[in-house]
Amino acid sequence: MKIHTTRKHIETAIERDSHHCMIADAVKSRNDDASYIAVDLQSIKFTSKKTGERFTFLTPPKAQMNIIRFDQGKKDIEPFNFELNTPVIVRNKSRNARNNKARSHKRKYTKSGNNKGKVVMRERKFGIRMYKE
Repeated sequence: MKIHTTRKHIETAIERDSHHCMIADAVKSRNDDASYIAVDLQSIKFTSKKTGERFTFLTPPKAQMNIIRFDQGKKDIEPFNFELNTPVIVRNKSRNARNNKARSHKRKYTKSGNNKGKVVMRERKFGIRMYKE
């Protein structure tokens, strides 16, 4: 899949946000079926709305370098293209099965990092999703 990152994607992207970076926005523009898009230095992931399958691609070197530069605050990034090849595809379980499993383990998911224990954050630190204790 050929991805074209445009000037608009770069200008509207949010630094250190794995769901609204220039590459995530470019993937969404290329594939309207994509949802739950997450981008970091290692991988680009999204779920198909139609099939429920989760696609995971390795992040190409050109995209990695631009993620690092963007997250460091450099605004002189030019539009670029890259290719996503050979995804790993996983069929997701139904939402009910996931929710029942989460309830059975009494997990608490929060949006803030105020609780003790690990909370997955949306923030990306120089391209790597971070975990906060």
